[in-house]
Formats: sequence, C-alpha cells, structure tokens
Amino acid sequence: MSVVIADVDTDALSRAREELSKSTVGDATILAERSDVSKKAEVEKLKVKVASTFPSSNITLLMANAGVGGPTKASSDEG
Repeated sequence: MSVVIADVDTDALSRAREELSKSTVGDATILAERSDVSKKAEVEKLKVKVASTFPSSNITLLMANAGVGGPTKASSDEG
C-alpha cells in the first residue's frame, strides 16, 4: 500500500506520518509532503512528486480533505 499525505503545517505533517507508520500493517510506503493546497502551483508540484515517486501505481482511492478558508464568492482559474 502507498499513502500520500500533504499539509502546509510541517509539524502536523510529521505527527500524521508517525501515526500512519504506527498503524499500518505490512509493507506500506508513506510519502509526506509539505504543500499548500490552496495554491495551484503547489498542487501541481505535489502531483509531479507523487507521479515520480509512484510511477507505475494506479490511484485506487483519492480523498481531498482540506480546511481552506477564503472568499465566499465563486472563482475559477480563469478568473
């Protein structure tokens, strides 16, 4: 099993990685990367890192769970 976690808070990321390491059974690879998912460039960088770390893997489960606050009006990459 391969798990990727990302967080802008490096301390929280380290704690989460440690907890995952303790609770996994068998041969698990855990990639913990600092990333601010409210910034498109950082999400793209994370995508490249994941693809290069696990080049032949298929994603079987993807969970995006970010506590990102910001504007309440709708926006898009196009403006």
